[in-house]
Amino acid sequence: MVLATLAAAGCGGGGEPGADVSESGAAAAEATSGIADPSGRPSASPSEAESSELAAEADEAAADDAGYEDCGDGACEVPFSGSVQFPLTGGDGQWTVDAVVEDGGVQVSLTKPSGLGGGGGFLDHPSCALTFRADGSGGLACDEEPAAPDAGGIVVQLTALDGDDATVAATLG
Repeated sequence: MVLATLAAAGCGGGGEPGADVSESGAAAAEATSGIADPSGRPSASPSEAESSELAAEADEAAADDAGYEDCGDGACEVPFSGSVQFPLTGGDGQWTVDAVVEDGGVQVSLTKPSGLGGGGGFLDHPSCALTFRADGSGGLACDEEPAAPDAGGIVVQLTALDGDDATVAATLG
């Protein structure tokens, strides 16, 4: 009688071959976590879940870095869906370009690691471009070819937009 109670509670080693162990697995999960998994499998512990999440983020970051190697020369065109963040490196340092498709256009934010410079704006259709100059001035223009960026400046142009898919071209001066 005692042996049957221990087996039902999830304790003990064996059990009968072919016996249904889902109840004992659920009881063990409930005893250790306070929550029973209806499948009878114990749920992942928080540390396992956090480790999986961190590994996924590291893989995603590595993929992002690998995908934007061509931005290291100060100019690139980046297609994306939803949002993107990429580095743009040139003679004057590295900028970070953030672009998010929202409200029928693309919101662009620019930052320089030094904390100086940067800005942003909303590009509502292809052929709109943001221009920032080294002196801190800049502007937004649409339906005209953007001028080449001044030394120390940056130009970001929306070249394509289709739903959540967009392409931005970025060039450092």
